[in-house]
Amino acid sequence: MIRHPLFLTAALGVLAGALGGMMGVGGGIVLVPLLVHVMRKSQHEAQGLSLIFVVATAAVAVIPYLHEERIDWRLAAILTAGALPGVLLGARTARRIPGLGLRRMFGIAMLLTALRLLVAPPSGAMPVVWPWPADVALSCRRSSSRRGCRSTWHRESRCS
Repeated sequence: MIRHPLFLTAALGVLAGALGGMMGVGGGIVLVPLLVHVMRKSQHEAQGLSLIFVVATAAVAVIPYLHEERIDWRLAAILTAGALPGVLLGARTARRIPGLGLRRMFGIAMLLTALRLLVAPPSGAMPVVWPWPADVALSCRRSSSRRGCRSTWHRESRCS
């Protein structure tokens, strides 16, 4: 086990925690690259540490949302019920993937997420299920069959 300077370790925790709390990402998306590149942890080890970090920080970060009553408990329960088998399958699969492959998959997921946020940010409370190219393609197909339909790319199609 490699020992790391306490100040650097705490500073990385503060950075990941602040960004995670501010953006609602749990901090893991920030922490994993920091653990790999700054702390020289393996990708597998970084992901395991990140999961422990996310559990602890999410438990604290949710408190303001609880006070403001901004939690849809039914949705949270359904998402959690679906996530548990997925997490078990994902963790089991990750053990079989070499660290470099795992790191590349993580990087691609981060890039795709960033691209999605930059290209077609959701507006208001309207959930966005399809990426904007699929929305455009679907609305074009729909508009040919129904007069007056048009897509707004990142919002629900509007039909007159």
